[in-house]
Amino acid sequence: MTLPQHGRPVASGDRLHLLDLYTACGGPYLARRVLQDTGCCRGMLGHMTVGEATDSVESAGQPRDPELWKLTLAAVRGAAAAADIYLDRDVWRPRVRLPTVSAFESGWPNISSPSTFPPDTAPIDYSALFGSQRGQLRPMAYSDVAEFISLLEYVRGREDLLARLSIEAGAGAGNVVDAMIDYVVVTLPLSLLDRSRATGAVTDEELLRIYLDRERAWLLDPLPVDYVIPLTLTGLELDEPLVLDASTTIEPLDEASQAARAPRSSTIGSVPEPVVGAATHAIVSSSHRLPNPGPTRRLFTARCRASAAVRGRLGVRCAAGPHGG
Repeated sequence: MTLPQHGRPVASGDRLHLLDLYTACGGPYLARRVLQDTGCCRGMLGHMTVGEATDSVESAGQPRDPELWKLTLAAVRGAAAAADIYLDRDVWRPRVRLPTVSAFESGWPNISSPSTFPPDTAPIDYSALFGSQRGQLRPMAYSDVAEFISLLEYVRGREDLLARLSIEAGAGAGNVVDAMIDYVVVTLPLSLLDRSRATGAVTDEELLRIYLDRERAWLLDPLPVDYVIPLTLTGLELDEPLVLDASTTIEPLDEASQAARAPRSSTIGSVPEPVVGAATHAIVSSSHRLPNPGPTRRLFTARCRASAAVRGRLGVRCAAGPHGG
């Protein structure tokens, strides 16, 4: 059986794979495209949840940065209109790569990686229509949407936001940094567009609920998280959460949680995909906090040690963080 929808708005308490934690609810369905802010752990190592609102502003359902919200909402509307005009013709349509969740004859879950070539019945990947430049697979450029430009100008005029969205770069790497900032900024409204089309969110109020989770990834520090560790090859007859102590439970994994931790095919993975998927329950450890220097810095901090060669070619230095600089 295939998960029936993608890009559902992730509310407080929804489970997120570590893959998506670094976007804190960003982008279409959790297994999609890593949303460019990949974490460093996969299926067997667990996933996380976004915790509850932690201040009076968020508890009241208000944005931390009202102007950022205003410009992001306008960018969502502008991108939606541009996408609809383009798709109103007989043209190529990018599709979302959805994982599938089924079961082996033994009863263990069978979580399959997203298909490289999704069928025409898969949901449209609206954000994939846009790129920094027009191309064969990116029919629209960021500059084609005036609201994207306004949003970019606002972010670039805010030193505090730039500090959270940019990275330190070596000499001659300024173009790389500028392109990354553009990408991260435009991803914010595009992720809302994808989720709104998947879930039917139309009104400003509905879009605001989705936006607030994305805004946390940009501005909330630290991020409240729960660790969710799947118990592989451990059969439990447990239909309801089992409370172990004030911050630890054992909980069943529903289909959405299983799909969220779908492994990606890897020729160097040390754990076979069937083993990664063979978990029906997970240990949930709550009330943790994760430092959040911002989405871009978080990416390079998490991957600092593993990607030295790539960073060297780009002339990019690791952001300072708990893993060193």
